[in-house]
Amino acid sequence: MSVVHRIAIETRPGETRVSLIDQENTPIQFLIERDHERSLVGGIYLGRVAAVRKSIGAAFIDIGAGIDGFLNIKEGAKDACGTAINEGVAILVQVNRDAEASKGPSLTTQIDIAGKYMVITPGKSGIGVSKRITEDAERDRIRSCFDNLDVEKMGFVVRTAAQTIESDKLEAEALNLMGTWDALQSDAKASAVPSIIQQSQSLALRVVNAWARDHTDEVVVDSPLAAQLIQDGSDVGDLVRQTNNIPAFEDTGVADAFEGALLPTIPLGSGGSIIVSETPAMATIDVNAGRGQGGDAERLALDINLEAAEATAQAILQRNIGGLIAIDFMRMKKSENKASVLSALRRAFADNPRGPRIGDFSAFGLVDVVCRREGKSLGEHYLSNQNVKSVETLAIDILTSLNRRGGTSAHVRVSKDVNDVLHGALSGSVKGLEDRLGFAIDIEMIDVTDAQHYEIVDDI
Repeated sequence: MSVVHRIAIETRPGETRVSLIDQENTPIQFLIERDHERSLVGGIYLGRVAAVRKSIGAAFIDIGAGIDGFLNIKEGAKDACGTAINEGVAILVQVNRDAEASKGPSLTTQIDIAGKYMVITPGKSGIGVSKRITEDAERDRIRSCFDNLDVEKMGFVVRTAAQTIESDKLEAEALNLMGTWDALQSDAKASAVPSIIQQSQSLALRVVNAWARDHTDEVVVDSPLAAQLIQDGSDVGDLVRQTNNIPAFEDTGVADAFEGALLPTIPLGSGGSIIVSETPAMATIDVNAGRGQGGDAERLALDINLEAAEATAQAILQRNIGGLIAIDFMRMKKSENKASVLSALRRAFADNPRGPRIGDFSAFGLVDVVCRREGKSLGEHYLSNQNVKSVETLAIDILTSLNRRGGTSAHVRVSKDVNDVLHGALSGSVKGLEDRLGFAIDIEMIDVTDAQHYEIVDDI
């Protein structure tokens, strides 16, 4: 993955949008989190073991998410509190992957509790120090901060950010995190089963903690709440820059690129193009010659395919597309040309953090790529099956327009589908916007054939 030089965090009513941006101000990836679909990753739950399947080395855990979570286990497995994993018992688990379609969330009993300078791992032992802290004297100093702590049943992983931080601050954070673990255990003992013991972090904080590094110049936010969240929950607060009431994507110049990432067709410099299509089962990439025609057909196909390989890898990462992806390259006859395209494709995917696996050309000229899914893709969030904005996206656009307009009143006329979303999934976002604006938003359902049609009137 390219080096992240800037992170843009845009807050809209009902959702948060994040862009990771490289040195050329090109968006590497767009990520979305909607308030009513918040990721469970990192959340800690007290769950009930619904079933143990030793034949597949797994247990299914009811954590109250509507579908049982999946936990890989070994013989004699225990959770971080020392509870054996048997059917019917309550255990403490952490989510490491969200539910997908009919599959429940992926769980682990290896609990991680993160601070600014370190992560503690209850149930483990020992002290790990980031390899990027290279000086032996500094590594020894950091390790000495734990001399007075019990590290037999508590593991510590010290982050690069701990370098040069005073020893008393490191020891204080370690004690604070250990206190957090004690409090979590107490909460678990007093809680019904299933229940959530600690909420997952917001998308903004997860991204900042995962991607902000020494080479990151700034974290651009357009919300004081998001700025405070990053100040409190990360060690990069000094990089935060708040915009002056300008959406973060506009401020950083990636708004047009975001809109472009919702379009199915991506033009290539040669005159060709790739067309991205997504279905619930898979995504397809169709490579077309476009205007790049004439001359040697084999050479033309090779040149366009090489360009398409790079564009395809960039689009898949930028749009957060995962699962099975079938790429229909232009037909080539020569095996050495096919090998060149595969090599280019593997190089282009080399930095993708989701471990893509790339197959060979099939008998029908297709190349399959399998990429680990991490939440919904951009298209799944924003578009309907007809490649137009989904009803939920349209509703969020309406709330965003109201937020920017301000005023003293608002009357909105919308279709039945949008009305249902505003009074259903986004009702909390509507209430939050009303509180912020200081007046009630009047939503009127009108009879229209076009679900995309809406009207905003300041006064009624």
